[in-house]
Amino acid sequence: MSPRRRLALLLLALVALVVPAACGSNGSDGSQAAAAGADERRASADGAEADAGEMGASGSATVAVKPATFEPSTISVKVGDTVTWRFGGGLNHNVVADDFKSAIKRSGTFSHRFEEAGTFAYRCTLHPGMKGVVKVS
Repeated sequence: MSPRRRLALLLLALVALVVPAACGSNGSDGSQAAAAGADERRASADGAEADAGEMGASGSATVAVKPATFEPSTISVKVGDTVTWRFGGGLNHNVVADDFKSAIKRSGTFSHRFEEAGTFAYRCTLHPGMKGVVKVS
């Protein structure tokens, strides 16, 4: 095999490894995603928040996690209500606030029950422009 062909194959292999990692991460080595998953499993165990299926009962609200935004970006609920974030659009995202954090996900849902009144700002740490607010009264 010629040196030129060998170099081309090596570059192609390198691109195949780097591009998927860059598209789905925030530059970490994956330990942040693992830690987020562990946090979510701990939260699920104590019932405070969990990955959930379809939330349709009263006392719940849904936020769509789109490729570049949360829809709606501001939502109002009552104390004791549950907000479910529904992930879609094919990109990795998470939902992070001072009091709760989801795992990094591409699809599925994450839910959090709001036990006290206040204004709770959250964001996607992978996409700095993605921000939202939950107003609890």
